[in-house]
Amino acid sequence: MTAAAMRCRLWNHSRQPLLGSPSRAILLHHRIVPGFVRHPVVRGFSSLEDGSLKSSESYLIGPNEPPLFEHPLPFHWGKHILPNYHDQPALISKTEPPSPTHQKGKSDCLRLSYSELDQCITSMALGLHQLGVRKGDRVGINTPNHSIYPILQWATAKIGAILATINPTYAPSELVNVLRKIDCKVLFSTPSYRSKDTVPVLSSLIHEIPSLANLVLVDNESHRPGQRSKSEILHKFHAARSASCSAVMHLEEVINQSSYAVSQEPFIPELEADEVVNLQFTSGTTGLPKAVSLTHLNLLNNAHHVAGRLNLSSKDSLCNVPPFFHCLGSVIGNLASFVKGAAVVIPSETFDPPAVLWTISEERCTVLNGVATMFLAELNELDRMQDIDLSSLRTGVVGGSPVSEELVSRIERRLGIKELTILYGMTETSAANFQTQANDERSKKTTTVGRIYPHMRAKVVDLVTREVVERGERGELLLSGYSLQKGYWGDPLETAKAMISDREGRVWMQSGDIACIDNEGYLKIVGRAKEVIIRGGENLFPVVIENCVVKLDGVVSVAVVGVKDEFYGEVSILCFMIMSNDDDWQRGSTGPEKSIKD
Repeated sequence: MTAAAMRCRLWNHSRQPLLGSPSRAILLHHRIVPGFVRHPVVRGFSSLEDGSLKSSESYLIGPNEPPLFEHPLPFHWGKHILPNYHDQPALISKTEPPSPTHQKGKSDCLRLSYSELDQCITSMALGLHQLGVRKGDRVGINTPNHSIYPILQWATAKIGAILATINPTYAPSELVNVLRKIDCKVLFSTPSYRSKDTVPVLSSLIHEIPSLANLVLVDNESHRPGQRSKSEILHKFHAARSASCSAVMHLEEVINQSSYAVSQEPFIPELEADEVVNLQFTSGTTGLPKAVSLTHLNLLNNAHHVAGRLNLSSKDSLCNVPPFFHCLGSVIGNLASFVKGAAVVIPSETFDPPAVLWTISEERCTVLNGVATMFLAELNELDRMQDIDLSSLRTGVVGGSPVSEELVSRIERRLGIKELTILYGMTETSAANFQTQANDERSKKTTTVGRIYPHMRAKVVDLVTREVVERGERGELLLSGYSLQKGYWGDPLETAKAMISDREGRVWMQSGDIACIDNEGYLKIVGRAKEVIIRGGENLFPVVIENCVVKLDGVVSVAVVGVKDEFYGEVSILCFMIMSNDDDWQRGSTGPEKSIKD
């Protein structure tokens, strides 16, 4: 995954009388919460009132319909999801064995209806409460893609705890740092990741986290031939423990804790829609990872808006490919499916193109999501496969990087996805803010990331003056509305740098992305502000150069970076990957090199 994708910049080139008005949503978001900074007023920013907006300016206001949901996630589950879809398929995990009570069906894997998933959520919530987890406590998950993810998403929300989704590829020092940052109380982790034993790392790190009361092992081995049993894993863990070590237990022990609860009612606290429910970590490109604080209001409404652009329904099943610690997997994949009663299908623990394709075929999936490189890998794998039926696919979401016209064409032709959508957002704005629609022209899907979501605002400002630029001009993209994070957890200084208030008190998230808005309101991402190459006073945008080079025959990947130059200030360096069967090129022919120079 690229640094840009890890930073969670996503590209994808029932009406309820709840909030009453969008302004109420804004007020909800700005409730002052301990540990977060009040956003500074930046006088140089212009925030125009609706009546004074000029159509020629790069300032967008999303639709006011449908109304926003004001209630927390557990209320929505109990009121709108479970009653309507209780007997529908909710979750299928191709890498996990069926539950003990499951009647084996067409394949031997875990299958849960919405009713069965609800039972798992309730048992997990009660088990966590029995372990001492209370409202506001942080529960970490450090696993590959697994059914425990969606269960914990809803279970922690139910008891008011905060789920911290952690990248399982973190180095031990990074893992210790993020767990300390959030004062993690309970950590869920698998004993292995990509066939690598994680027990030694877990054994050592838990001594370094004073707040950690329990480490819960999520078994991803014992059902596989030749792998360690649960008792062997626990024995290895105990052998490395000391008297001061936190309690280590298997997942089943947490579930069994729920049997000691006399009643559910005392365990369900009063919740507010604007309370933090999820911490997601941005990449540490400028230091340690920052913990993005997302609320019930953020996630619930963003999931609905993603689902709306995809036209999801209970007839759909989404093959959820991206890592679940990433918002593309946890929000755009899991939550967007659940709010519409669709099924989430987990093809593999980590990205596995053959597993994805066979899962689509076997489970008749209708939706596929992922970053552009995942789609490319799946297409390349498909070229090596025969007699596989993918005709069930209807739509999909592409995020993570720009999408070329060639890739869109291959996705439509080879995967049969006729309603492809392209999406843009960032973790700090709950995952998604712009998205194309199924009926958009192909040119819009290959050059833009679509139109703005309801109840959101966006503007493009000059990099120097910070004033709104004219339509079609480039500048930094700023976002405002219901989806903005509460702030970076425990980091008021970084919050103040990223989130600023204008003269009217409206809070804007500075994306750091260079963008432009066309006359139809479509957004085009040009690059990153920090990546702009200033050559002799001229601004060069790496993405613009990359988009030109990638169109050349044989070029499959390209990256442009700036380096300091004594004369020009900066010059661009071009790196590209060529895939070719041409023997002349392999011997060093200058033909392709000349075409690139031209």
